[in-house]
Amino acid sequence: MCSIIGYRGKNSAAPILVNGLQRMEYRGYDSVGIATKSKNQILLRKGVGKVVEVNNAIQLDKLPGNIGIGHTRWATHGKVTEQNAHPHSSNSGKIAIVHNGIIENFEELKSNLQNNGFDFHSETDTEVIANLIQLNFDESPDIKQAIIKTVAQLKGHYSFVVIFEDGTIAGARFHEPLIVGVGKDSYYLSSDVLGFIERTDDAIYVDNEDFAIIMIDIDHFKNINDTYGHDAGDVILKSLGLLFKRYARDIDMIGRFGGEEFVAVLPNTDKEGAYKFAEKLRSIVENTKFMYKNTRIKVTVSGGIASRDEVNSKEELLKKADERLYLAKKSGRNRVCADDECK
Repeated sequence: MCSIIGYRGKNSAAPILVNGLQRMEYRGYDSVGIATKSKNQILLRKGVGKVVEVNNAIQLDKLPGNIGIGHTRWATHGKVTEQNAHPHSSNSGKIAIVHNGIIENFEELKSNLQNNGFDFHSETDTEVIANLIQLNFDESPDIKQAIIKTVAQLKGHYSFVVIFEDGTIAGARFHEPLIVGVGKDSYYLSSDVLGFIERTDDAIYVDNEDFAIIMIDIDHFKNINDTYGHDAGDVILKSLGLLFKRYARDIDMIGRFGGEEFVAVLPNTDKEGAYKFAEKLRSIVENTKFMYKNTRIKVTVSGGIASRDEVNSKEELLKKADERLYLAKKSGRNRVCADDECK
């Protein structure tokens, strides 16, 4: 049972991370490591053994920087080696991650990443997440959207904390614990409150909260490209992305999902609320004048909706929303389907 911890604040991160990992030793582990951000680069040290042993050998707590992540690993994928110990960095070295849980489809994801030119230096499923985040971030340099796209591709139960070269620290969970600690001028992410209990007792337990998703597809997008050219298609995609974000709440997450598809993740939203929002977007798109080189291009969209309470996993959630998107297009396009029988 792995332990993860992240810290961002005014103090030196490394001693805080090491101390937090020692407090979570009861969870069992075989290796330990930390990564910190210092002078626009990510520094990483790790080794096999107990926290105190590895710290004495390679001075984990001496790494500079006031932002960092730490981990104690209980081997699941791969042997007990330094290479398999966490944190793991992406190929660029600009992203590092610590992870708890199991990614069931890591072999498939790893193969796809290798086909895209990524190299791997461990046997772990965790390194796959690091490189998948890098791939998605390289395609669209928006950290939140890169995380959203990454978790949509993962199958299994997990929690992870990731640090970026610019000092951004982010976390995500699905059926594995992740707790946020808020202190004076400091923030913590941990798998257990023991990781930061000495420094703050203000904890937020990140829940698998209710949410809905909307899959949105541009109707007859191929015809737009064929008639007006691919530059016009790119203008439409960019314009729609800006339009969707303009009408979304601050907590909503909307981004490209590949091709001419978009996905919207709506926290604290039931299916009825998602339907109203999707219908609003559909109507706004239908009545918006999209211009390209002084020519108006008529654009409509279709949408499919699914809510978390309908399914048992996020994979089923995406599948359900995609099926309803297909139904909306089959039923005449320029419409939204929230049920298996389109209204």
